[in-house]
Amino acid sequence: MIDSSIETLPLIEAIELYKIKHYPHLKWMKDYYKKLSLSQAIDQGARGLNPEKGGKQLMNSHQRRVGLKKCEEGALALSKWEKEFQQCSNFKELYDTTIKAKQGIKKLGPLWTYDTTLRIAFSKGEKYYPRKVYVQSGVKDGIRKLYKNMKPPSRRSIEVDDLYILSSELRKLKPYMLEHFFCVWGKSERGNDKPKRKSSHYC
Repeated sequence: MIDSSIETLPLIEAIELYKIKHYPHLKWMKDYYKKLSLSQAIDQGARGLNPEKGGKQLMNSHQRRVGLKKCEEGALALSKWEKEFQQCSNFKELYDTTIKAKQGIKKLGPLWTYDTTLRIAFSKGEKYYPRKVYVQSGVKDGIRKLYKNMKPPSRRSIEVDDLYILSSELRKLKPYMLEHFFCVWGKSERGNDKPKRKSSHYC
């Protein structure tokens, strides 16, 4: 039986536990947004909405710290760019469009941008999923943990082949899964040298 505390496990065991315990939530989100129209995905994705559960539709923990008002402001801004989202041909174009659409709105940082774009990508189909690992918030901790005594890349996105060189086990996870995995696995790197934060701020 694998230890239930994923952040304490070595990489290979952590990946196996991630697929069993943590990925199902991301898949639940993916399957929900796949069923939405583009306009619905833009609106609900920007507002950080989870699928309905028990008759309620709550905000994702990532977006709760941003606040409903700011997320709704972002949703309104993005809705005006639906035509541009429709014309995008890959994740990077979707991501760049999200950045342009939210310009000038404070508090909508890299995590909101990535999460919103990923939900929109889920709606548009698999060819629009990320091809790189986008590095923001808790993901940085997982990347540092992977690189150990080596200096990790400082880029905002990392080519998956660069990660595969460090461990072939990572090939078991697609880029959008790797982003989620690093966020979860990296929790043990948030040590005493950093302010304590609630786990809901991460993955």
